[in-house]
Amino acid sequence: MNSHLTALAAALAFAIGGVVTAIDNLLSFVAVVTAAFTGAARYAAVLFAYDQSRVERATARGFFVGLAVSVALLTLDRF
Repeated sequence: MNSHLTALAAALAFAIGGVVTAIDNLLSFVAVVTAAFTGAARYAAVLFAYDQSRVERATARGFFVGLAVSVALLTLDRF
């Protein structure tokens, strides 16, 4: 194989690896924040002895709030 093609392939591999790592870190952060809000909302609903439908609604709200908060934190981190 030509040394120029080898260098190009290596550069492309490093670029793809960097992008995948960056996306992995972002998604990991979003998953952790979303899970924390979801779990806290469900835990609070169970502690307040809500019926099952209200517990499920609280869980869903916690998920969406956690998702929004994680996106907001990532956005604020860029500025």
